[in-house]
Amino acid sequence: AQENKYVFFYGGTDITWTQRFGSYLDNIKRDSILKQTDTYIEHFNLSRIDPNSESKFWANITNSFLSKIQKHNFKTDSVLKEIQTFLSMKTEKGWALLSKGENVLRLDYNEAMMSVVEGFEIWRNKIVELQGFENAFITIATK
Repeated sequence: AQENKYVFFYGGTDITWTQRFGSYLDNIKRDSILKQTDTYIEHFNLSRIDPNSESKFWANITNSFLSKIQKHNFKTDSVLKEIQTFLSMKTEKGWALLSKGENVLRLDYNEAMMSVVEGFEIWRNKIVELQGFENAFITIATK
């Protein structure tokens, strides 16, 4: 069942936004279609961890970026661009990242990600139709 395990990391300066986003994720992870498709969702609100842990998290992302930038061509490295985008979100009202294993599937700002999770009832049936949570989420998120 590991192949159907997704993890959301989210945070931001707007505590109301992060709590609302987490509530939507709690509802999604209990949905019957996810159970039918053996899909598991975990989520972590980084704005709820202690400030020291949050600082360490962002320091690790920064160190990863600096380490990678020394070894690669920035213009052609998509991972570097993703890390740079992620670092720019640190002080935003809200942001969310969806991953599957080590792969980042979607990273976006508050309103874009909120609209996808808010509309879950509308697109939940696409999980079966599009052969999985990942395909359905990405299809809706990129509209």
